[in-house]
Amino acid sequence: MTTDPVERTADGRALYTLYPARRGERPGPRPDGDLVLSRFAVLHRAGDSLLVECPRAWCDVRVQDPSVLAALGLLATPTSAVALKDVLPASAVDTFLDDLWEARVVVPAVGADEETELRLRQWSPFELWLHNRSRLGAAGGFNASWGLTAWADGEFPPLPARPVPYPGEPVDLPVPNLAALRETDPTLTAVVEDRRSEREHGAPMTLRQLGEFLYRTARVRGTHELDGIEHVDRPFPSGGALHELEVYPLVSAVDGVGPGLYHYDGHTHQLRPVSAVNDGTATLRTAAELATGAEDPQVVLVVTARFGRLMWKYEAMGYAAILKDVGVLYQAFYSAATAMGLAACAVGGGHAEVFNEITGRDYLEEGVVGEFLLGTRKES
Repeated sequence: MTTDPVERTADGRALYTLYPARRGERPGPRPDGDLVLSRFAVLHRAGDSLLVECPRAWCDVRVQDPSVLAALGLLATPTSAVALKDVLPASAVDTFLDDLWEARVVVPAVGADEETELRLRQWSPFELWLHNRSRLGAAGGFNASWGLTAWADGEFPPLPARPVPYPGEPVDLPVPNLAALRETDPTLTAVVEDRRSEREHGAPMTLRQLGEFLYRTARVRGTHELDGIEHVDRPFPSGGALHELEVYPLVSAVDGVGPGLYHYDGHTHQLRPVSAVNDGTATLRTAAELATGAEDPQVVLVVTARFGRLMWKYEAMGYAAILKDVGVLYQAFYSAATAMGLAACAVGGGHAEVFNEITGRDYLEEGVVGEFLLGTRKES
């Protein structure tokens, strides 16, 4: 693999430069016939120039001349080498297409492997990009910025561990007796083996049950400061002990607390009211029902991430780490619900924007990354 940038010129001017990005075999000779941009190709600004990237490419293409941008525009639809001579110097066309072909930035207009092979068709562009760029490797930031870089240090202050509390009178939650639970809880083996996803709920939950569940899974056990950043101890692990996840119970049927959206303040073990039942909360609830086939869930636990808590410190792989934290929290939810004899079910996806409309939180600062159904078990 070439390790040095390769600049292409024509008529005395620089057209574009190839920058090595990843390992991997290059395809065979460029085929005859029309070519088109790969559906995985992305064009974006990088510094003072434009960059063409593709997760399958051995290189990135830095555009230096407007004629190259015009050529890329033509390649949005099936295009021949002859047609490209209208925008590129004729002497550069074949080299340009060869370079883009070897970089897998262009594919055959008909019968491309990314359209005919399952191993490629199974990937949407954004999912392949996330997988490619959030892992170690040249394209994943091996030679650039990846991992625990604390890139924002000195430029932005780190976010505090506790978000700004919502106004309104909080609801105090009962605190369970953990010492007694250590003696009476089922074993780990029993919890793991008995865990099931249950979508049907029975009699309304009680405030005691909801309080115990949240205390066992999401409370803040303590905080400490290290290198100017507040780190958090909770019952489930988190990348860098930063704990960017927040839990918002959307209550429909819990004795002792009215319906509506609440924020669980793990620092004080309280529910803080966020919104009464309205069209927005109905949308959140309906999305969870549609994703699971559930009817009338008693509680939908809306899980959000305060992105800056983790992304301040971790670069390139931050969002992937957040999703891993969601999975860990789901397991804690399932385990506690099973031990308590409650019905639990993870939700595959939900509405992305209505939470921000309800709460007024900025979409780029805090957003929904998971949902989870919780209720009592329906008697068989």
